[in-house]
Amino acid sequence: MINKKIIIVLAIVLIVVLTSLIIGFQLGKKASKGVGNVNNDFQTGWNAAKERLVKSGMSLTFPSPVTSLSGEVKMIDNSGIIIKITPLEPLADPVLDEREIIINKETKIYSLVQKDQKTLEKELADFNAKLKNQKTNEPIPQHEFFTRKEVAVTDIKIGMFVTVETEGDIKNVKSFQAKEIFFQPEIQPVVEAEVKTEN
Repeated sequence: MINKKIIIVLAIVLIVVLTSLIIGFQLGKKASKGVGNVNNDFQTGWNAAKERLVKSGMSLTFPSPVTSLSGEVKMIDNSGIIIKITPLEPLADPVLDEREIIINKETKIYSLVQKDQKTLEKELADFNAKLKNQKTNEPIPQHEFFTRKEVAVTDIKIGMFVTVETEGDIKNVKSFQAKEIFFQPEIQPVVEAEVKTEN
């Protein structure tokens, strides 16, 4: 059962967001009166609503820079893939819900295979031992929970959930070059085979 306090908080947030949008839209209409451009009216109102929401302290902003995004593969072609992500912020531009990922010969694509329990325990023990014996401020590489197996772009399928990493800040970038793409085969959606029965 959902906690009543959570429901009340979510209701308050929803009311503030809707009120901000309505007020922002009205303010935007006044600010651009006489322009006669509906798109401009909407954008002005939208920007005013976002500004008001930030001032209210209710805005949930995603920190920058963003160098990694995860999402569902919606399309694949020769030059890359398109993924649909969960919006980074409540009022993020809907155009950025889908990102165009450029893949070239420098892009590394990995399938992540989870290590067995014994290997993980040994690596964790080694890491803790190095941490205890550390004498300088030099960082100790973290152990990884997965083994990376390099694969081809053809191993990426529509419907897969992938993570894309890049060099620069891609928070508000629609199309960008991928440095690495990786996915876990065992957590991908299962496509059930059609079972035919004879009558």
